[in-house]
Amino acid sequence: MFGKLTYAPHKLYLQRQTKVYDEYGNLETVTEDYEYVCECRCDDAGDRDAISVNGERFFPSYHIVSERGVPEGVFVRVLTEDGQERAFGKVIRSSYANYFNLYQAWI
Repeated sequence: MFGKLTYAPHKLYLQRQTKVYDEYGNLETVTEDYEYVCECRCDDAGDRDAISVNGERFFPSYHIVSERGVPEGVFVRVLTEDGQERAFGKVIRSSYANYFNLYQAWI
């Protein structure tokens, strides 16, 4: 039971950017797409506030729990089972919950 997320009704996607440069090193195009990472659980964070590593205070909109870690600063998208968008945003804080071997992120 531990280390496996038993209730995971949502799907987590990471935003990936592909940059194309010309022969002189100038940026030509940037394409963005979303890559499936794993199943997750996305909860509404409510009015709780949190403090980041550098001491900034922020109010996250969603709390995501998953089996794979998500780096801070990337944009994520969470979809429900029927394909509707549940959450979208930039990961403000990411941590490892070592007791259950799960990761959590706040956006």
